[in-house]
Amino acid sequence: MTNTKLQPIDSSHIKAIINISNLQFGNGFITELEILNHIKSEHKYGFVSSINGKISGFIFGSLCKNFQDLEHIVVSHYNWFEEEFKGQFPIGVIETIGVDSKHKGKGIGKALVTVFLNIINPISKTSLSMVWLHDGGTPLAHILEQCGLKNKKNIANYWEKDSLENNYDCLYCGRPPCQCSVMVYADN
Repeated sequence: MTNTKLQPIDSSHIKAIINISNLQFGNGFITELEILNHIKSEHKYGFVSSINGKISGFIFGSLCKNFQDLEHIVVSHYNWFEEEFKGQFPIGVIETIGVDSKHKGKGIGKALVTVFLNIINPISKTSLSMVWLHDGGTPLAHILEQCGLKNKKNIANYWEKDSLENNYDCLYCGRPPCQCSVMVYADN
């Protein structure tokens, strides 16, 4: 990770974050409004990594104090999440992480997860992340396991309804509906 710098996101990072997101997840998955929310909200977090001044990756996360906070992040299977995480609030949620394809395999993803967990763990009871399961591999799952999180459940077609309602493309499925599955990771 030579010449890699980690810092909180600011509005000058918006274009780079959207570009990485569009290439990694599909067009429209991350919006400018979502990035601005992570910049302005006291319970949302965002960090970027940069190499020689150019954005190489990002992470978004939140501190959810109750299920109503978590409900805005979860896109389906609300009852399972509510039951599984009852009594475990506040929960630190890794919402999205993306690394520029030119910089994959350089430890950027692990550095971003680590910086978020170092901030969120002292103020939360549980850490949680929903990981996209696809044929291209799931390096984030490996990183989360290295950081002490475990796979709790796999959910098929997790983003189907959300992709239709919010009209975003999936890198693998194309136009909505998204048929991808999610792996739910948590440390409790």
